[in-house]
Amino acid sequence: MMKYILILFVVVNSLLGQETQSVAQEQITEIITTVESKYYKTVDGEQITKGFVDGLAKALGDKHMELIHEKEYKIMLERKLQGIGAILSMKDGAANIVSPLVGGPAYKAGIKAADQIVEINGENTEGFDLKTIVSRLRGPRGTKVLIKVYRPATKKLVEITVVRDVIILKNHTRKMLDNSVLYISIESFFVGVAKDIQDTITSSKAQGIILDLRGCPGGMLNEAVALADSFLTTGIITQVQKRKEKKVIQSDKSTIFDGSMIVLVDKKTASAAELLAAALQENYRALVIGEVTFGKGSVQEIIRLKSGVALKMTVAHYLTPASNIVEKIGIIPDIEMKSNAIKIEKIGALVLTLAKSRK
Repeated sequence: MMKYILILFVVVNSLLGQETQSVAQEQITEIITTVESKYYKTVDGEQITKGFVDGLAKALGDKHMELIHEKEYKIMLERKLQGIGAILSMKDGAANIVSPLVGGPAYKAGIKAADQIVEINGENTEGFDLKTIVSRLRGPRGTKVLIKVYRPATKKLVEITVVRDVIILKNHTRKMLDNSVLYISIESFFVGVAKDIQDTITSSKAQGIILDLRGCPGGMLNEAVALADSFLTTGIITQVQKRKEKKVIQSDKSTIFDGSMIVLVDKKTASAAELLAAALQENYRALVIGEVTFGKGSVQEIIRLKSGVALKMTVAHYLTPASNIVEKIGIIPDIEMKSNAIKIEKIGALVLTLAKSRK
């Protein structure tokens, strides 16, 4: 049990000031030892730790806060997870499929974007938070999970069996279009995405670039900042508002590409992807085309604790270079267009037209 008390101490220390830490630690120790000795059933230390963090997240109103165990944290660093391979979000109290990962188990089984999860293995998900639903969907490779979804497009309930697998999280795909325009689709902002894309660009002879952020749920703030900085020689990239300070992040005045750019967005473009789109749009570096984005302006950090586990929590909100709020508002494109109406070949031609107008 002492192991779990120490984990809670580390969590508390990461949140509280020095003057209140000792009081909180004393209270936690007393509560846990009392529960351990008096509760009518055997107490599981891991369950107490999870309950503490879940309760803390609810008290603080931080729907993104969670405790990540050591094995899971290592898997995240390796960009590998075991589950169904889908990006989820909560909307109106229901878990919605933002997008199944192309080629993943959910995609192969027939789960579609906008599907709403109503049951997992016969258990109704009403009242479940996102973390609980994700934990139910994850599991060892080769195991099956029965998912019942409501499909708004057909207004029908559909039962789908998905065989879990190892999910390798790719950060981007790319291809050179016939007109020497480099098309890059960013799937997520995991560790290394900025460096990977920088290498892709510097090894190409592109005359223009299309950055496709449609369906990108975001990821790590520093990766989005680094990628934005690759295209800017001046100006503010973003502004990060923390509890006691606001940090203005400026371009470092170096660039790897100075040609014409177009950024594609849709209503699923969120978080770090929105930061990148806003940085390029408001610095007049790229034309943004598509739909109004999701509107997630909060910044989460995954903090490795001394005990080996990691704590994910909201540490800041970000503003665009022009101090516009992103949370619940999103990024408004320069040209609004339904995602399914966007033709990449035509966008490529537009990139070259913009390039000619800059000469």
